[in-house]
Amino acid sequence: MTGRRAELRRRNQEALIAAAEQLFMSKGYKDVSVQAIAQAADLTSGAIYSIFGSKLDLLFAVLDRTLDEFGAAMTKLGDDQALTATDVLKAYAEEYHRIVASSDGLRALRLEVDVMAVILRDERPREGLRWGSRGDVLSSMLTSRLIAPGDERRLTAQEAERLAVAVASMLSGLALRQVLAGSGFTAGQWADFASALASAVDRT
Repeated sequence: MTGRRAELRRRNQEALIAAAEQLFMSKGYKDVSVQAIAQAADLTSGAIYSIFGSKLDLLFAVLDRTLDEFGAAMTKLGDDQALTATDVLKAYAEEYHRIVASSDGLRALRLEVDVMAVILRDERPREGLRWGSRGDVLSSMLTSRLIAPGDERRLTAQEAERLAVAVASMLSGLALRQVLAGSGFTAGQWADFASALASAVDRT
């Protein structure tokens, strides 16, 4: 593929992801047609199948970009080696709460529910989804950090992985609870819950 063709494909890919994201978030995955996405991106339906393979794979691409944006927001936490694991978890939980509380965050959660419904109907799409890797990002941020201020022990990679999975799962549950209940705990409470899990690791 020539440089010009590759650049055109990249631009078309970005245009389709942007159009799909807007439509999926406003109307829901099920109620958006391939034709509507293509029209919003000023492209043909064939471009979606050529670049992504299917509407579902396009949904995965939208969710992956959301994950990348969330990961970018967490970069500063990972770079600050002076922070303990407890500090990181508190800041991570507070940032997660901020995103969930925003209108874009709520729409992103709607997409997460949509893709969960697809996976529950058919297990094959699970291989194409990176959404569950949020715990992997957090795990790398926690590995080798002191557990808490004044603590001399650092988290092993195995401990960091278990803790990250637990925290990511808890925050996902809290986010869905907030959406379903119409209200939820504060950012500070989310941070307290996350740091409590770190304390549990410290006792093992």
